[in-house]
Amino acid sequence: MDEVVYYCAGLDVHRDTVVGVVRRPGGRGKRSVETRTFVRLERNGGMVCVMYLDIDDFKIINDTLGHGGGDEVLIELGRRLSSVLRPTDTVARFGGDEFVILCENFGGVGDAEQLVARVVAATTKPWDVQGWFMPVHVSIGFAVTESATTEPAVLLGDADTAMYLAKKVPGSMSVLAPRRRTEPQPPHR
Repeated sequence: MDEVVYYCAGLDVHRDTVVGVVRRPGGRGKRSVETRTFVRLERNGGMVCVMYLDIDDFKIINDTLGHGGGDEVLIELGRRLSSVLRPTDTVARFGGDEFVILCENFGGVGDAEQLVARVVAATTKPWDVQGWFMPVHVSIGFAVTESATTEPAVLLGDADTAMYLAKKVPGSMSVLAPRRRTEPQPPHR
């Protein structure tokens, strides 16, 4: 888990063939999404948010409906995520049933929380999988930073940790990772 989301703009080879969103390749480079995101953060200010989410009990879906049913759920999740995100946000399938969303240009944590709320709302609608209407539960962890010096892998790790916290809190679908002590804090007023 040492990379966020790497892809070269416009190259179809880095699209997930099942879901149709960006996939996590293993390369690095100046054109990576997070590199460009943090360059813009340094230049323009604002806040960056990383969401890490996965489908709860996805193995049960695969075991019950087969891999075709599991693929349908993944495709629908990719579609639902893309439908509520802004054009500047990047959604990527990170592997299996895990997705990462990289967002920028937030004025504050409240803006990130509003976007997370839209993602939660999109995933809580009933799912039609192979003619069966069923609930599909998603856990989301997210982390934010205002610092362009934050390592993308650290932000991703914080979001991943927050996602596992969301899984442990009954009735919770999303959890914001606490800020690190090394993060610059806004002045208290």
